[in-house]
Amino acid sequence: MKKFLKSKVALAAAFLVLTTTLMSACGGQTNSASGSATAGGEQGEQTTLTVWGFGEEGTLLSQMSEGFEKENPDIKLDIQVIPWDVADEKLTAAIAGKTGPDVIQMQTYTLMNYASAGALLPLDDYVEKYPELALDNFFDFGKDLVMYEGQQIGVPWYVDATVLFYRTDIFEEMNLEAPTTWDELKSVAQALTARGEGNYGLGIAPANPVPGYAFVLQSGGDFVVDGKAAANSKEFSDAMAFYQSFFEEGLAPLNSDVDLMQEFIDGSIPMTLQEPWVLNVLSEHPELDGKWATTTLPSNKNNMSYIGGCALVASQFTKNADAAARFIAYMSRPENQVQWHEISKTLPSAKESWNSEVLTENEALTAFGEQLNSGKTAPMVPNFMAMIAEFGAAMEKVTVGGQDPVQVCEELNQSIDKILNG
Repeated sequence: MKKFLKSKVALAAAFLVLTTTLMSACGGQTNSASGSATAGGEQGEQTTLTVWGFGEEGTLLSQMSEGFEKENPDIKLDIQVIPWDVADEKLTAAIAGKTGPDVIQMQTYTLMNYASAGALLPLDDYVEKYPELALDNFFDFGKDLVMYEGQQIGVPWYVDATVLFYRTDIFEEMNLEAPTTWDELKSVAQALTARGEGNYGLGIAPANPVPGYAFVLQSGGDFVVDGKAAANSKEFSDAMAFYQSFFEEGLAPLNSDVDLMQEFIDGSIPMTLQEPWVLNVLSEHPELDGKWATTTLPSNKNNMSYIGGCALVASQFTKNADAAARFIAYMSRPENQVQWHEISKTLPSAKESWNSEVLTENEALTAFGEQLNSGKTAPMVPNFMAMIAEFGAAMEKVTVGGQDPVQVCEELNQSIDKILNG
């Protein structure tokens, strides 16, 4: 996830401004299925629905407009593309001023910041009218992702998961099987590294929180448990120690500047933990066709992956709540999620989408579909990105610095506790 390590300082500042402003603003306008302005307003009028999309996805989103507007002639979409690096700044200003978009693309780990400030419109009243919004349509992790204080604040739109990529040609030469457990992951990595100088067994970076968080989840740990910081648990420190061991034993490159995907392509690192964007990289190397595959993550107590991505939400201050719910429902239909996958190459969040031939006939995607059944999203706590930044620093202490994982996790837990409790 390339956007995972955005500035925690910028996010924290934006959240502070948002919270302060909305304390006085949120007592005003509310929306419900019975009381909001309906799409189209008076007979014959057309509602303009403003949608904020971010980065590349925002640019591509206009390709979904024609189908929606043809089906909903009373609604005109105004899709505005916002760069990711100013996303929080723009959202904070728009929501605090009760202006801006009706529908917002929002990264999953920032949902809690805006939900806790009262900035997002609950969709519960619209589910009966637009059944595509029902959370039963999505993978189980979606229920954790978009529920806040018993209310549904959005829907999962597209998702990210981590799976294991491996070079089948090299594995066949060495009579190796794709690992399914932590023990097998270590033994396969040792065998691949033993090929000689310049070779490694596993492509992970010293301070990448995405696979690092997956290891924590697989060990049975998490940043927060029952509302309290939990990074000092044995499960958490065991995961950190396991991650550390790949670098201590020379099974993974300690140099953070190593291009893991180039090394995978060259064959010097024939096994790596990566996200869907890697598929686009490998598609540019036809010489590797038939020489690589994907599989679900190896298991410890479980084989969970961190699930990221984006949700679609409606602003609490929209004057077009019904139209907003209708658009979000449209984007949640399985057939439309498949269309969006073909446009953006992102992974659908609706379970039924994965029955489409577009996905089932792509062998590389099969592992991602299976992995989505075993995944967990960010805990619903404010300022999760600040926790991730601290986690990345802690990972570097144990991998590069060789520090004791138990002591580092104790220090990390204190930092997480401060983030939770201000």
